Amino acid sequence: MGVLLSSFPTRFTGIAALIATMAAAPVSPPDTTVTGPDAHSVWKPGAIDFRGGATDDTGVGEVWVAIQDRVSRLWWRADGTWGAYARHAANLSADRTAWDWRWQATAAGDFGIQVTAKDTGGTADPTPAWRPFSVDAVAPDATIDVPPIQDEVYGRRPLTFSGTATDDRGVGEVAVAVKDIDSGQWYRPDGTFGDYVQHAAALARPGTTATTWSFGWTPPRGGRFSLQVVAKDRTGQPDQDLPFRRFDVDTAHPDTVIGSPAGLDTVLERCKTLRFTGTASDDHGVSGLWVAIQDFHTRAWLRPDGTWGDYQRYVVAVDRPGSPTTTWSYRFTPPAKKGKFVVQFGAVDRVGLVDQSKPFHRVEVQRPW
Repeated sequence: MGVLLSSFPTRFTGIAALIATMAAAPVSPPDTTVTGPDAHSVWKPGAIDFRGGATDDTGVGEVWVAIQDRVSRLWWRADGTWGAYARHAANLSADRTAWDWRWQATAAGDFGIQVTAKDTGGTADPTPAWRPFSVDAVAPDATIDVPPIQDEVYGRRPLTFSGTATDDRGVGEVAVAVKDIDSGQWYRPDGTFGDYVQHAAALARPGTTATTWSFGWTPPRGGRFSLQVVAKDRTGQPDQDLPFRRFDVDTAHPDTVIGSPAGLDTVLERCKTLRFTGTASDDHGVSGLWVAIQDFHTRAWLRPDGTWGDYQRYVVAVDRPGSPTTTWSYRFTPPAKKGKFVVQFGAVDRVGLVDQSKPFHRVEVQRPW
């Protein structure tokens, strides 16, 4: 009995020390993270889904979120107003290691979400997670620089369209759609026409507030077309006023008529001049007239320096350049030798197409009697 009494104080002291040690053990606070959306992401007004994780050595009890306007420093409240700090309960996963919360953004601005986890004992994360983001309600704007005007005319060759796109928070992409005006169908990646489809344009500075764009296209056929441009900002919000350009792809050659002299042959005294006249027509306008002179016997062509050689042509002005129908005239003075010559004509249209029939007249030059 004496032994037990003498040992009691020692045992009591050891238990007390153990209890004191346990009471003094440090408590690890929870840790909170935001995994989505990305930092500095830009959203359009509407629902934004936030998500993240929460960990604690004894267990996560709750997670709270708060939305702050980074400009005014005010906090969003459940009634939709802004003021003093307000927090909102996030949803916890079944294992209480992940959280999510949806916020309805109603206006543009720069915001941040603060997230704080608490463990089952009520200890809060001393360093709440923070994720900045923005809401963009301003639509981007696109312009078309090439073609510069409506109803421009091109030949059937590779074309490059270009312009600019701007947005207050950054241009995300620019798309182009090409429509066949007569059929109402849209150009598709395989070269056919059908339902509406957009094609990506190249951006010089994607993601910036102002950038140029370009789009290369080779017309599969002639016709009347319309180019539509759709700029989108980083949230995917499109331009509210889509710019467009009508343009023509010309594949029809012009037509040339020799009015005088009549017939195919004329006899001309050397050193005399023969005046040719005629008409030229084209659906998009005649720009000029080509003339080529060939020695009928040698098959060589007259050159500007008076020598003869490979094919050579000369540009002659028409009376009304750019008009669908115009008259023209050309004075032919034969070389200082007798012989027979072929004078060939060909109207040229706005895109450089030449009359393929190439009407001609033969001129025989003789010495005067």
